[in-house]
Amino acid sequence: MSRLAAPLALSALLVGCGGGTATPPEVAAAPAPVLPAIDGRVAFDQPLELAPTRVVQLLRAYERFTAAELPPHEGDSLSEVQAWAEGPFAGFLEAHREELDALAARARALASTGEVREQLLAALVLASSHASFRRLLDDVPVPREIAGDDAMLAIYRAALTGAVTPLGRVAAEHYARCAELATGLTPPLADWAGECASRAETLREALASAPAPESPSRPSTSIRDIAWPSECQTAERFPAEVEAPAPSAAPAGSTIAVLYAGDRVPASHRARLLDTVRARVATRTGVRVLSAAEVDRAVALREARRVRSRGPTCGQPPPLAWVLTAAHRDVVLAEVDTSCPAVPEEAVDRCRIAVRFRRPGTDDPTGLPGPLFAAVEPGDDPDAWLAGAARLADREVPLGGMVGVFAASRPVRVRAIGASSTDPWLRVPQLLSSSNAVFDGCAPPDETAALSVDVSWRVSAIGETSRVEVTPRSNADEEAARCVRRALEGLAWPCTPANRPQEIELTLCLGRPDSVRAASDGEHDAAH
Repeated sequence: MSRLAAPLALSALLVGCGGGTATPPEVAAAPAPVLPAIDGRVAFDQPLELAPTRVVQLLRAYERFTAAELPPHEGDSLSEVQAWAEGPFAGFLEAHREELDALAARARALASTGEVREQLLAALVLASSHASFRRLLDDVPVPREIAGDDAMLAIYRAALTGAVTPLGRVAAEHYARCAELATGLTPPLADWAGECASRAETLREALASAPAPESPSRPSTSIRDIAWPSECQTAERFPAEVEAPAPSAAPAGSTIAVLYAGDRVPASHRARLLDTVRARVATRTGVRVLSAAEVDRAVALREARRVRSRGPTCGQPPPLAWVLTAAHRDVVLAEVDTSCPAVPEEAVDRCRIAVRFRRPGTDDPTGLPGPLFAAVEPGDDPDAWLAGAARLADREVPLGGMVGVFAASRPVRVRAIGASSTDPWLRVPQLLSSSNAVFDGCAPPDETAALSVDVSWRVSAIGETSRVEVTPRSNADEEAARCVRRALEGLAWPCTPANRPQEIELTLCLGRPDSVRAASDGEHDAAH
């Protein structure tokens, strides 16, 4: 944790007297003034007592911020850690996030008006404070039920990584800025050039190698409660869902589509909310924003299960991003989230509206506008959300909550072995898992047993299922095979990307979770 070097007191003058003859007094040399430091390196080339007031205020705020520690927790069971996360940790996270907002605002003000050495200090504070926040969250406790299961631990760690990744990105950006500024200065400030460049590169490498975060909407758990046949135990990984083609080489951000991704604002008020957000986004980014009518046309096409008005009707609605990119190749999505984190009763319950930008078809953030945020008073008053939308402003902590990684399980778990070779546009593993209810009558009633069948079918160009064949394998009889066949025949799929029929072959595994663990654990095996 970074600390400012405390100023040292001046030593006293030592005066000596001799017998009859006066000797010159011996004066101890005053120590060199102590300069403000970050991570043991000089961060500003004036002592605090001589530095400008705004520099002193920024450094003091930075010192307070980096002195924070996670709230203590008792117990390491899943329920105890969850209670801590929803209580003390949620309150701490909110307060620490607000403190970082205030610190970042001070640093940005100094960077915008200060001389180069002050701009360097601002970049250092921004980079180091975000890196400090990131390291602090590495100490979030791991429930013992998860720590003892490699699969669950990997998912848990990936969720935490997803929460702290935005902090790492911001830190890397400001370390790069620090390196750029330091090259034009003299020692000791010039020494930051190589140090900041190294830190930026280290963070980028860590971000590139980090596991993809698991979405809370796709819960997972251990499979040790089900006696899966050997053919169902492969650790197969599947490609992420494809929501749109890769973007063109057109400049990023030339068109923005504002979409609602929350659930706090009633449908009757969402149009007004989005109109307010569109106006605010256009003002803050200077980029063309699609009108409500243009977005509504895309939504209508999606509901009609079409990508284009003259295109075929698909078996599944295409992702809205796919419809938007068909009309606007360089579109950027601005997703509006409205949330009220759960905090203890004695803490301040702060709701927030957030707008985050991304390009469909790629995870590359280059050239995207920064996220916009606004605090909203507690409750579900639509007017409060509208007022918040009008106040949307830059904020440098797009940190998501880390609660709710594990959700309730489904009655039947579905595993699709061999679906990794299917076209990601068809979303075969995802749709099989989300359609698990249709297989409910096919799985064995024994909660520790499972069955497997080899299946094949044809997906037509418009997503219809035909030519279904099912061959029983482990624990599967002819009745189970007929049940699986009926379930598959009733499924619809997206239009095939090549606009021609596609053959699917895989091994389908069905099992039931243990009823005790099902209260806190879930699984999305078809997508893992």
